[in-house]
Amino acid sequence: MLAAASAWTATQLGRLGWWLPGCLVAGGLLLVGRRSLAVVAAVGLLSGLGAQRPPPPAAGPVTGWAAVTSDPTSSGIPVRMGSHRLLLVGVGDLFEPGDRIYVAGRVEPAPIRSGRLEMDGRLHGEVIRHLPPANPLVGVANALRRIALNRVAPDRGPGRALLAGFLVGETRDLGPDRLSDMRRAGLSHFVAVSGSNVATFLGMWWLLLGWFKSARLRWASGLVLLVVFASITRWEPSVVRASAMAGLVLLGRLGGVVVDGWSALGLGVAGSLLLAPELGNDVGFVLSVTATIGVMAGDRWGWGPRALRVGLGAQIGVAPALLAVFGSIPLLSPIANLVAAPLVGVATWLGLAGVVTGIDPVVGAAAAMAHTVLLVARVSAPWPQVGWEIYLLLLAVLVWTRINGRVATPAVLGGAALVVIAIWPRAGVPPRPAVVFLDVGQGDSALVLDHGLTMLIDGGPDPATIRAKLAAYGITTIDIAVASHVHADHLTGLTSLLGEIPVGSIWQAFAPHETDASRALLAAARETGVVVATPPVGTRITGASVVVEVLGPVRRYAHPNDQSLVLVVQVGDIRVLFPGDVETFAQADLGRLDVDVLKVPHQGAATSDESWLAANAGRLAVVSVGPNSYGHPSPRVLEVLAEAGAALWRTDLDGDLVLHLTG
Repeated sequence: MLAAASAWTATQLGRLGWWLPGCLVAGGLLLVGRRSLAVVAAVGLLSGLGAQRPPPPAAGPVTGWAAVTSDPTSSGIPVRMGSHRLLLVGVGDLFEPGDRIYVAGRVEPAPIRSGRLEMDGRLHGEVIRHLPPANPLVGVANALRRIALNRVAPDRGPGRALLAGFLVGETRDLGPDRLSDMRRAGLSHFVAVSGSNVATFLGMWWLLLGWFKSARLRWASGLVLLVVFASITRWEPSVVRASAMAGLVLLGRLGGVVVDGWSALGLGVAGSLLLAPELGNDVGFVLSVTATIGVMAGDRWGWGPRALRVGLGAQIGVAPALLAVFGSIPLLSPIANLVAAPLVGVATWLGLAGVVTGIDPVVGAAAAMAHTVLLVARVSAPWPQVGWEIYLLLLAVLVWTRINGRVATPAVLGGAALVVIAIWPRAGVPPRPAVVFLDVGQGDSALVLDHGLTMLIDGGPDPATIRAKLAAYGITTIDIAVASHVHADHLTGLTSLLGEIPVGSIWQAFAPHETDASRALLAAARETGVVVATPPVGTRITGASVVVEVLGPVRRYAHPNDQSLVLVVQVGDIRVLFPGDVETFAQADLGRLDVDVLKVPHQGAATSDESWLAANAGRLAVVSVGPNSYGHPSPRVLEVLAEAGAALWRTDLDGDLVLHLTG
């Protein structure tokens, strides 16, 4: 593991451009006699320096060859053109990773994110020529992936959609609400394709090659199959880690050397980082490594069933990374994993057997087990998410039991969990009138509460989070749901509520823009019979104490953020402004609005006019934001708000904010 630590430190220093500290690390290791680690650090530093992000691409027309680097998304196709990663838009979704395409178009530089990939900009263009992958193994992997997905048929139901996730990591047909349930239950690692999937794949291969007498042939072919499987699963970070470990074990057997688990993990992680330094910042890779450490450590504990030891060890291992990135971890995760793990294992084996044999009833049986996992996730998702305090408390209990030689049985752990739940602080129902800014991660959501009126403004990006928030505040019906604009970080949670709880009507002003998220919301509204309206500027609704007025959009805008519905909520002399994600053009049309509380547009991004922010900062500015790679909120935006005299509240740091509006 020291090799892994040296590689991670050196590659990260290199990526930051800190060559002098990197040299000091390598030199220090050399001075203390760790020559091999010094070599790892030196190579890692050079690798990190070579992996620094290039300057932004030049805007304008471009023609040339590009390589498809990942599967198409709803936003476009990730490609690499020269040294830049671009999102190719407007050409459909007929291409696969490894394909080479000759493109003519126009580059629009802007840091954006597509899935887990950070892109340097968009490429608007057309494909003039298309060639298959140059690497034949990639072509084979693409073909096998197509066969697997055709036989699983993930569009035929949620169980089959989850089974596709178990087998090849494909989750596009699963839907954001079910993915959210899996995450909040602590089960999302099952669709990340990890070490168990690699073991299952190799195990099936050994069975198919069982008639070969040569073990060396099976081991050598296994190395080739690892590359194919990694390509089938699109080089998921967890697969890279697992394949590196398995590859080292197979190489050791070919060379007559026994490679133990800890050595395979340390060397595998180090080698992966040296070849791909960006993995050091990938959450999936970090979680895979820490989970593996937890599993291997838990397996050595001498108490309780192995499944519980391993599951609890994995959760303890990944918890610090989850808390650092997401701010919470699922309380019921160990229990949910204990129930789900055997189902996932059997479903994966059955699913793989069904795909290999082409027997659809076998795939159907596997899908039924996968559907049961979804039920486990749905039951577990609403339970509390815990922070650092509870994690450290439970960790201290486990350490204490180990030091004192006592057995921490499942009953003891279950009792401790029940005690935590019993004393868990709940938000409660705030007295009305009130405005509640909800911490929903990287997105927006807020409640406006009055006697006889419940309004939800946006729903954030996570269906399970918004459901849990509404339950915590005792919200069982929504009179008006406001969809501020077409982006998923405002709409996805909102869409998931339709059909779950009564919603009186939806306000929106999307036209002329649309996205997958806006189309999904409108389709769900049609299916559930919820009225959709576009309130004109000047519309006012009056509750017992609250007055809500529509201020924008005052016209049609070229950018969907400027097309946001803009509302002001007033109780007596207190005015709260909800501007959606409006940017400079819409802000210029709105002007100064004389408000007391500002919901800062666009997670505090540097897309606002500074003078408009200063004029409308009010006494309190609320930034609804979560962990992100976009640099939100912008430090300059925070400076402008502070200079304007506004107190600052950030949901990622401070959680929910309840404003008791007494007029």
